[in-house]
Amino acid sequence: MSQIFTTFATKIRNNCYDMKTDTLIRNEGMEALYRKLGLVDAERFIMLIQKERFDYTKWQKYLFEDTPVEELSKKAMEFRANNV
Repeated sequence: MSQIFTTFATKIRNNCYDMKTDTLIRNEGMEALYRKLGLVDAERFIMLIQKERFDYTKWQKYLFEDTPVEELSKKAMEFRANNV
């Protein structure tokens, strides 16, 4: 198991992981959408999700279905190295 996942799992077990509030997650999510899509397309994205019966859990289940764990781990470590 990669170091990033091991560290995360250790923090969870030791109850050292600070859980974000729902409001903070909403705000950070909206900021990410605005940065990536721009204001108009971010609003369109939200409308599409609300219009459709979007099931995030089902979507997430199949998101990385064909991606090997090793590749996900490598991408996570690269992301961490570039964003810490």
